[in-house]
Amino acid sequence: MEVASIISIILGIICIALAVAAIPLWVASIVLAVRHARKQGDSVWLVVLFLVLFGPLAGIIWLFFWLFFRPRTKVIQRSADDYAIPEDAIAAATQLDMLGEWDAAIALYRGAVERWPEHEHYIQECIRRIEEKRLHATTGIV
Repeated sequence: MEVASIISIILGIICIALAVAAIPLWVASIVLAVRHARKQGDSVWLVVLFLVLFGPLAGIIWLFFWLFFRPRTKVIQRSADDYAIPEDAIAAATQLDMLGEWDAAIALYRGAVERWPEHEHYIQECIRRIEEKRLHATTGIV
C-alpha cells in the first residue's frame, strides 16, 4: 500500500468518527433547546427550525445569542397584600429565594404569614431553609 492510500483511509476513519460523535451532540442540543423554549414559553417549532437550518453550528450560535442577548431577570418587590391567594405569594417568595434575593423572599414570606396564618408552619420552614443557605454561603460550612 502506498502512503497516500493509508493517509486517505485514516482521514476517512477520522471523518466518520467525527460524524458519529456530532450526531448525538446535535440531537442533544435540539433536546436542550426545546426544553429551554418550553420553559421560557417560546415557540418550540422556531427553535427546531433554527437547529435544523444551522445544523451542528446551531448550538454555538444559540450559546452566543444566549450569553449576550438573553433577557435579564428582574425582581419586582411586591408585598403579600398584592396577592389574592397565598399560593401565589408563596410561589413568588420561592422564586425570589431561587434568584438569591433572600431578604426580599423572607420579607414576602413574613407578609404572607401575617395575612394567611394557616400557612405559618410551611412558611416558617421555608424561612429556616433560607437562613441555612445564608449561613452556608457566609461560612462555607456544609
